[in-house]
Amino acid sequence: FLDRNSLDYALERAQAGSVEHQTWRRRTFDAGRVLLDPVWGGIYQYSTGARWDRPHYEKIMRSQAGALRLYAQAFAHEQQIRDERTARQIVRYLNGFLRSPQGAYYVSQDADLIPGEKSHSYFSLDDAARRAKGLPRVDRNLYADANGMAIEALAQFSRYTGDTATRADALKAAARTRATRAGADGGFRHGERDAGGPYLSDNLWMGRALLALYQLTAERAWLERAIATADFLTARFRAPGGGFFGVAADADPLAPAIDLDENVQLVRFLALLAHYSGRPEHRQAAEHAMRFLAQESVARTPFEQAGLLLADGALNRDPAHLTVVGAKSDPAARALFAVASRTPGQHLRLEWWDRAEGRLPNPDVQYPEFARAAGYVCTAKRCSAPSFEPDDYQRQINRLLAVPDSK
Repeated sequence: FLDRNSLDYALERAQAGSVEHQTWRRRTFDAGRVLLDPVWGGIYQYSTGARWDRPHYEKIMRSQAGALRLYAQAFAHEQQIRDERTARQIVRYLNGFLRSPQGAYYVSQDADLIPGEKSHSYFSLDDAARRAKGLPRVDRNLYADANGMAIEALAQFSRYTGDTATRADALKAAARTRATRAGADGGFRHGERDAGGPYLSDNLWMGRALLALYQLTAERAWLERAIATADFLTARFRAPGGGFFGVAADADPLAPAIDLDENVQLVRFLALLAHYSGRPEHRQAAEHAMRFLAQESVARTPFEQAGLLLADGALNRDPAHLTVVGAKSDPAARALFAVASRTPGQHLRLEWWDRAEGRLPNPDVQYPEFARAAGYVCTAKRCSAPSFEPDDYQRQINRLLAVPDSK
């Protein structure tokens, strides 16, 4: 299967110049394409027997969103058209089979046409022959965490490709999920009627989705919503000593547990959000989650090394910081922001400062005022000179973000 943390880590290391990670990342992306349904699109959940060509045909949102985000990032890194096509095939499946009439996304589609009967022969058929036999059941629950995963992935695909239809898909799903699952306190419930909860997963993935929409649109309302959700989850799920519970400690009669991967993703979300918000409590919450991950018994968990390294890197490395300064109505500023938006990477601070909107939420860099729009790229050590033309801005980004391998 496509291990999301391992491939995220390989993408980061390859961008930093590691030939080894670039090689096995490319081999994995190309091999993993076998899991793509050639008829309907979408990614099968996994393959058995240590081979790619023996798939289990279930299509769950976690797999769809994870693969969509990874292939979109691969395209942003290498501009290989086959990666973009793979991502588009996943978008096609999401919108053809898992999208509700109101625009939110269902959670999964079964592997088998008839429960308990293997469907290898069914999935070898073309579209007409499949439909003549019927469709595997779609789980029509609309969960906040599944929609958060979908929205984040769609937003990143749109950001890297400039695809306006996918941008509209992400915004519509976000509007519907907020209308049906959001509370006045910034938190999200799981389904229509929750027997328990609230749950960390729903708030984690919706928080990430809201931040991804801010990166995509530069509309401050999305950042404000991401901050509200982060504040909700850090108040409700904090575990004594380190880490965050999967369910609110005061809402479940059973002893709540701490999920390793949820805390990995939470560190990454909160550490990045702290750079956008400028609020120390967001970094402090990321450090609190990292205290759990840094325990020796947790850090030695098999197969989780890539996630732990990603969390550590997010907490201890400043993101590349790309800022466009100019009016949102200015075509020149829009062209510069389009260049910045194509920059690959999960750990990225991307902003568009229209002075008419007041100061940025975290005004930690002072930008000179010019009569025309300008783009800047900053690292932990330095900032570029202003770029006024898209081609020059792209060159500046490429130059400053081309970090040599640290090995």
